[in-house]
Amino acid sequence: MTFAELIDWYLKLKSVQKLASFKRVKGALGNFNQAFGERIVSSLKPLDLENYQDKREEEGGPRPPSTWKSASPRPWSPRLLTMTC
Repeated sequence: MTFAELIDWYLKLKSVQKLASFKRVKGALGNFNQAFGERIVSSLKPLDLENYQDKREEEGGPRPPSTWKSASPRPWSPRLLTMTC
């Protein structure tokens, strides 16, 4: 399963669509999709995501650098990745 397919499935879940933060989640996943959309989910490594975050920070991503990597060392759901592998 590609990352784009995973995103499509995830965003169709009723429980996700009901989230107050749904628009923000959808936008953030769209950014990830541009970078990883064609990649097979099981091929993604933590280093790939760290490099992506570093690149976004260098490019002046949409948020101040102080918010990068602050919520979690892994910006994806391990449960979600396990379901697809």
